[in-house]
Amino acid sequence: MSKSLFKMLLALIVFTLVLYQALVNFDIVLSTLAFIWRLVSPFIFGAALAYLLYPAYQWFYRHLKMAIKTNNKKFDAINSTLALLLMLMSVGVLITGLAFFVVPELVHSAEVIGIRLPGFIDQVEQTFESLSKSYTWAEMLKSFSWADILNEVTGFIQNLVMAFFANLSGITSGIYRFTITLIFALYLIIDPKDVIKPFQWTLDHALPLEAKEQITSTFTIAKDVMSRYIRGTLLDALLVGALFFVSLSVMGIPSAMLVAFLQMVTNLIPVFGAWIGAILSAILIAVVEPNALLPFIILVMVIQQIDANLLQPKIVGQSVGLPGVYVFIAVTVGSQLFGFWGLLLSVPVSAIVFALIHKRFAPKDSDIVV
Repeated sequence: MSKSLFKMLLALIVFTLVLYQALVNFDIVLSTLAFIWRLVSPFIFGAALAYLLYPAYQWFYRHLKMAIKTNNKKFDAINSTLALLLMLMSVGVLITGLAFFVVPELVHSAEVIGIRLPGFIDQVEQTFESLSKSYTWAEMLKSFSWADILNEVTGFIQNLVMAFFANLSGITSGIYRFTITLIFALYLIIDPKDVIKPFQWTLDHALPLEAKEQITSTFTIAKDVMSRYIRGTLLDALLVGALFFVSLSVMGIPSAMLVAFLQMVTNLIPVFGAWIGAILSAILIAVVEPNALLPFIILVMVIQQIDANLLQPKIVGQSVGLPGVYVFIAVTVGSQLFGFWGLLLSVPVSAIVFALIHKRFAPKDSDIVV
């Protein structure tokens, strides 16, 4: 038996044993992964936030350096600080602008719902009255178990109080995690080399050359796939939101800004996001202007076809190189195992795995492009 064949068989045996133990202790594996995710997720989100904000920081830094032409390191530090402040101010202005347009729409929709809600309640009462003609209220009251109802109400109140305190601690934890994410993102933006330097030193001195090249290649592929996916998804969501806003405005359907913003945000969720946004928007329009519901449904079908057959294949599909059936499988499995974050991150993670497998095993003349 050749040495390479022995190594391959040994690796296969070890992989099979590890996979068997993971399947036998699947609950422990999931809880361990969840614990690790809670630890590292602020830093992962911080890196993602830094990636999104770094081009804006570089733009401000480059223009400040062109305006103040000097090689003085003190001025360079001042330029870096000013660029960071201008970037944060720009993000604040963008968020404020979105809130300025979206929040009034939310308030208006809430007011309309408040106005129409009494009529809806009257319709429900009339429906119950028509149903009760064949079954008297006295018979209905006798059939009720008031003790069970009291227990249900008491249990509901207790659960409500417990949920309140649980959510309160969750909000505090969320603020803490967001603070860590923001601080780490700012560190990466200001001086990414200082953050990466220890990892680079470890690769250079603690690992053999072949292992270093493998790790560097893996991280390069992961970075390229993730960056293409983020840019493609954001661009696709922005275009879908713009299509909805322009179309709704031309058609005179109310709450155009709010519906377009809702469609844009939910479109960031792979596969199911478009349907979630469509259902929520349809409910909103049905309350605000019921006569506009049918034209809106037709518009949703048209824009979803444009997005599915034109925008996504050109923008998102080519950006990750993942076949459509694998996208569906990844989203379904990811959402079942890891909930919302699995739903959101399953596609780029699967695309990275697909790219690594393709690089390792696919022949050079393969038709699959990653």
